[in-house]
Amino acid sequence: MAQAAAATVAVGDDLEDLSVSSSESADHNHGAIGKKGGSISDKSEGYDSDSGDKSYKPPGDFDGDDLFYSDDDDLDAYFDRGLDKIEKEIEDSDPKKSNPGRRRTTTIVGGPAMPDCTGMDQSEKDNAMALYKVQRKAYVDQIRRQRLRKHVDPNTISVGLYTGCLHPTLRPMSEVEKYRLRVGHTFPDIEVLKLRVAEEANLRGISYHTTRSEIRQLRCYGYKFVVEANNTEYAQGFIVTVCSVRSGDDFSNMPTHANQFNVPQQRYYSPYKTSMVTPLIVKMIADNPGCTNKTLRGLLKQYGKDYAFTDSILQEARSASREMLFGSAEVNVRYVATVKKELEERGHIVRMEYTECRQTLKNIELIVLSEEML
Repeated sequence: MAQAAAATVAVGDDLEDLSVSSSESADHNHGAIGKKGGSISDKSEGYDSDSGDKSYKPPGDFDGDDLFYSDDDDLDAYFDRGLDKIEKEIEDSDPKKSNPGRRRTTTIVGGPAMPDCTGMDQSEKDNAMALYKVQRKAYVDQIRRQRLRKHVDPNTISVGLYTGCLHPTLRPMSEVEKYRLRVGHTFPDIEVLKLRVAEEANLRGISYHTTRSEIRQLRCYGYKFVVEANNTEYAQGFIVTVCSVRSGDDFSNMPTHANQFNVPQQRYYSPYKTSMVTPLIVKMIADNPGCTNKTLRGLLKQYGKDYAFTDSILQEARSASREMLFGSAEVNVRYVATVKKELEERGHIVRMEYTECRQTLKNIELIVLSEEML
C-alpha cells in the first residue's frame, strides 16, 4: 500500500480547509471539509463520495450542517429507554426484592377467580379488579381463620403444651405479681391472653389501648406498656412476642406506631371488661340477686384496684349474671307451654296468666306475704 503523499493545511480568518490525498484514493476526488466540519461532502451538490450515488439524500435526523445534536427528541428518547433499562436491571439485582421473573402463584387454592377484563374500558377494568381484590382478601382471611381454629387444640391443656397461665378467670393480684406474663408464653385462646394482659395493667394501675384483636394477632399499647402476640399455623396457639409491662422492663423495643399511647394520663379507665368480672360474682348473685355494688366491691377487692371496678361494670356484670342464672322474661315466656304441660303431668292444676313486669312483681309479693302469714 502506498504511503500518504502530501498533506496541506491552510488557515484563514473565517475558513479552515483540510485536504488529504493518497495514492490509494486516486480514483476519487475528495473535496474540502466545510467550515462547520463533521462530515465529508463532495464539491458537486447531491453527490455522495462514499457511495458514489448522486441521488443520495442525508437522513431526516440530520440538520443542514449534517450534525446529530444531543437535544434531538428521538435521541433523547433513545437515551431514556437505555437509562430505564439500566435502572430496571439495578432494581432487579436487589436480593431483598422479589424475583422479577417469578410467575404469579396462588397461595390458597379456590375462592373468587380473577375477572376477564377483555373488552372493558379502563374504568370498568379498575372497578372489576378492585372488587376482585376485596372478595379475594375476604376469602383468604376466612380460610386462614379456619386453619388457625383447627390448629388450636384446647383439649391439650393437661398435656402441658401451653406455657402461659390458663386460668379461665381473673386471678388475685398476689398471684399475678408472682407469675407474670412473659415473652414466649403460649395460649390456646385469645380471650385467656386478654385476661393476662388486663391483670398486668391492673397491677400497674394503668389502662391500655387494644389496636388489633383478632384470631391472628393481638396488639396492646399503653404508658410503658407493650404486649404483642401472634397466632400462626406453625406455632401452637398464640405466642407472646413482645412483653414489656412492668417497671424495669426493656421499653426500647416499643414499635413506632405505639409511641402515641406511651404518654402518662391524668385519669386511667378500667382495664377490665364486663365479661371478665361476671364469672367472679355469679355465685354471689345466685344467693343474693339484689346485692349492692358495695357488697360486690368487697368480694372483688383481691382481684383488682378500686378504679378497675366502676359502677357501670358492676351493674352490667350483675345483669349478665342474672340472665345467666335466671334467663330473661323475653326468653322464659317461650317455655310457658312446656312448663304448664310438665306441671299438669305431675298432678297440678295450672292456669296461665300473662301480666306486665310490675303487676307480676306485685303478685309475687302477695304470694310471699300469704305464705308468711300461714
